[in-house]
Amino acid sequence: MTMDYGMSELVPIVGKLAEKYTGHEHTSISYEKAEQLMEAVLYCICETEKENTEFAVQGEKLDAERIYLLGKHLVEEKVKKSLELYNHISAEFCDYGNFCLQNIFLKDLPYFFEHYNYQFAPQDTMIIINYSTWNDVSSDKGIDKIWNFLQSVLLEQKFLQAFPKQEIYRVLIKYDIANEGEAENLCEIILRTIMMNIFLGKYPLDSEFTKEDCIRLQELFKGMREDEIEKQFQKIVQKLVENYYGGDEKLQDYLCIGLRDMAVRTKNAVQNETLIGYLKIDCTLW
Repeated sequence: MTMDYGMSELVPIVGKLAEKYTGHEHTSISYEKAEQLMEAVLYCICETEKENTEFAVQGEKLDAERIYLLGKHLVEEKVKKSLELYNHISAEFCDYGNFCLQNIFLKDLPYFFEHYNYQFAPQDTMIIINYSTWNDVSSDKGIDKIWNFLQSVLLEQKFLQAFPKQEIYRVLIKYDIANEGEAENLCEIILRTIMMNIFLGKYPLDSEFTKEDCIRLQELFKGMREDEIEKQFQKIVQKLVENYYGGDEKLQDYLCIGLRDMAVRTKNAVQNETLIGYLKIDCTLW
């Protein structure tokens, strides 16, 4: 179903919203504020369309105000669910020294939940999420962005918490993850390490690759296409999820999102003979 409402249907809704904003006083609002309120109305209408609830019957164009009010209710409920999810993650949350993730989770998200206005500005995200997850949220706005980001963090925390913290830190210490401008995904680093170790027949989180390891990986991947590497990665993820996470399909689907890019980067490192840099191999140990 496509929500296609004209200005004649939307302006009255914005007018009522403006009355609430001004406290039902007969005062005018600025053009910029009117635009913001129109965006708020459209955001809520789109929320109804995305959720495809029983009230949005396919093929039937329902009253715009009814759709808006339903969307506003959905936004309010998503705020509650997001806060519950945030609190759930917070119980065992670990940023593993990543400044971006730490800042977003411990400072920015509390600010969002305190100041987010689902009634007059549900489209505003207010915070910058510069920690990249495999579930891309760059085009999302408002509570949708926060909800989708938190779902990704939930899965990433589950993935990382299956291994002892000291082993995770031992791998990550080779990467400059504490840099304020560094937003590299933690799961990508750890999963990449696991992949290579499994190919080598080593313990998944062995943090040190040798010269011999580099040569073996170079030979192993040299004759493989990117799609073949990706398929091998998929098999490893499937086995990993079965052995460590009870076959969690959501986690498996999430981890698989990043495998295409990982396969491309691995192939490029092999072709350019830059596996040493790609895997942060310490040549002083050779």
